[in-house]
This record gives sequence, C-alpha cells and structure tokens, in this order.
Amino acid sequence: MVWVQLQNEAGEVVWQSASVESPPMETPLQTLEVKLRIIPVFPAPGDYDLVLVADGEELEREEFKARLLVPTEPPDERH
Repeated sequence: MVWVQLQNEAGEVVWQSASVESPPMETPLQTLEVKLRIIPVFPAPGDYDLVLVADGEELEREEFKARLLVPTEPPDERH
C-alpha cells in the first residue's frame, strides 16, 4: 500500500491520504511510477512534512510551510 501523510513539527500525522495498492515488485530495486492526486488539509499555519509511505516504510519526505493568506484588498461588495 502507498499513501501520503502530512506530519506536524512533532512528527504527528495530522492528515493522511487514502491508500493505493501498489503492484507486486519483482526486485527490490525495481522502479515504480506512482501518481497520486491529493489535497492535503493543513489544520493551522506552521511547518509540516509531506511524507510518502509504502508498506509502512518512509520513502520520501518534503518540508512545507503553511501560511495563512490575508487579502491585500477588501473583496468586491457589488454582488
């Protein structure tokens, strides 16, 4: 199984994608291309790691900074 986790600075999983079954691998060094469409949910601004996990083993980790965007101009109120 392959899935993506969002971990906070303490290493706690705060979001996880649905798992995708990975095809059987013939050798441990076989290359596998996996495309996942994910929309992670960041619970609050801060530092996070997006972690790719396969069969319970961490394969890749990427650091992210989640920031709250504040509009620079008031929204148009002519609706």
